[in-house]
Amino acid sequence: MLFLFTFQNESNGHGTTPIYFLRGQRSESEREQMKIPSNGFGGCLLLSDDYDTARLPEWLAYHWLVLPLKYLVVAVDLSSLSKNNSDGDSGASAVSSVSRILEMWRKAEIGMEIELWDINTIIGDGDASSVEDRNQEDKFFAKCLLHHKDKGHSWVSMIDSNEFITFNTIAIDDDVDQELFRQNGMRNDSDPDPSEKMQMMQTKLESSQYESEMKALRLQMTQGHILNRQTVFNYIQDKFNEEPWRSETCHLMPRTLFTRVEESESSLLASDEIVKIDDQSRIRIDIDTSKLITLHNYHHDRKGWSQWHDARGGKFIVDVSRAEEVEISTRVNDKDYDDTKPLESCPHPSWKSYETGLLRVHHYLGSWEEISSRYELDSDSRDSYDTLAFISRGVDYQLQSWVLKFVDIVGVETSKKLLECKRL
Repeated sequence: MLFLFTFQNESNGHGTTPIYFLRGQRSESEREQMKIPSNGFGGCLLLSDDYDTARLPEWLAYHWLVLPLKYLVVAVDLSSLSKNNSDGDSGASAVSSVSRILEMWRKAEIGMEIELWDINTIIGDGDASSVEDRNQEDKFFAKCLLHHKDKGHSWVSMIDSNEFITFNTIAIDDDVDQELFRQNGMRNDSDPDPSEKMQMMQTKLESSQYESEMKALRLQMTQGHILNRQTVFNYIQDKFNEEPWRSETCHLMPRTLFTRVEESESSLLASDEIVKIDDQSRIRIDIDTSKLITLHNYHHDRKGWSQWHDARGGKFIVDVSRAEEVEISTRVNDKDYDDTKPLESCPHPSWKSYETGLLRVHHYLGSWEEISSRYELDSDSRDSYDTLAFISRGVDYQLQSWVLKFVDIVGVETSKKLLECKRL
């Protein structure tokens, strides 16, 4: 049995910071069951450069645990390959780095089927250098969805390497909660119990039945401590005959931008705080958590509407088992295909009220070096970047404890190997 004990640091102005320690152990049957999920999500992941590759180990480990990610297709962006190859052998080197990471996952034998696609898999008999960058990306996602459909998979995620899916539980720094706190004369750093929060939420005017239903489901997830009880896939399966899963083949998830504001050292989950108790022994797990963006970047832009979110919208998960094959195959050859609308039946534009999302995507802003090199920005854009990078509308620690669960399931040595990654 796994037990999570939570300790609280001193308040840092945004409420208290949870620091988790692991206690107890799982039986061999429990470990084996957790190691090899019987079913789960498919995934389509496109890697553009070394920054994406550096994040890959953390992205794989997190989504293997939380979704769980069972079937994954990875491709290196053809536009990056063609640009890098013109300068030398860096394109081949990037593929080699990705292959090495994926091979470690295959050898771990913990139940993720991974395919790495080459250029011809994506563009057929064409020339990679002659295909426009955007069309390359879109064609990959269309072919990847068709691949998962042909394999008999169901839900497929289409997110980037700096994005992490989680349950959209209610937090103190949700904008709607802050508004209600002020209306009720409560301090922003107060922590109402679930019954009080439900009463507060019910006072907010509902604009539609859908919004009312989704908000009620968010309350249920929060009160039921779903983060420690279910994976995303199992939750959807359990609720499959209910809304929104019954009618939404394309499910839209709102995104929240996590910025580059540094967290205080006292609030970070350090390697010497990750302790596992096994057979009466204390084992220090030497993982450099500063390299993991989910354990290092907690400050975020406004949840819900923001200038950043309004310009980019949300991300989809798609149930390809219910999508018509002709709809997916038609999109493969559609020159106007847009991955922000993966299927014709998906809503567009891809904007969704944060309050109604049952799942959300944490989008972590890259460094200036990454952003400027990827989009060929000049120094005049630096001021705009800095304004965005140092926004802090709140602090969210929801993803802080995932690595402890991951280590408990796969073991210390395997975890250290799979989580080898470079600091961005």
